[in-house]
Amino acid sequence: MSLQDIRRLEHRASELAERIGKQLAEGTDATALLKDMTEQVEVVNLLQVEIQALADAPEGRLSADSLERLKLSFKELVDRVDANVKTVSQKGLRITPQTKKAVS
Repeated sequence: MSLQDIRRLEHRASELAERIGKQLAEGTDATALLKDMTEQVEVVNLLQVEIQALADAPEGRLSADSLERLKLSFKELVDRVDANVKTVSQKGLRITPQTKKAVS
């Protein structure tokens, strides 16, 4: 997967996190958000796998600085997603699998 594809995934996950967070703040019922929540978690988990693949690539497709920036933006995204998952869980809807905390 290219860096451009990873950025697209990151953008999609960010859009979903923003929309879900806004809807939760507006009081939308958690069950109405199930489809978006599930997609959000799936996209973030795929994103983590792809970032890790870039980090592990022997040909070093990214500079160390670029990889660190990508990891930082991923961590911020995961924090937003986890906050949404926690809020939805508090409203009685459990979303699994949960996102992983960090990229090595």
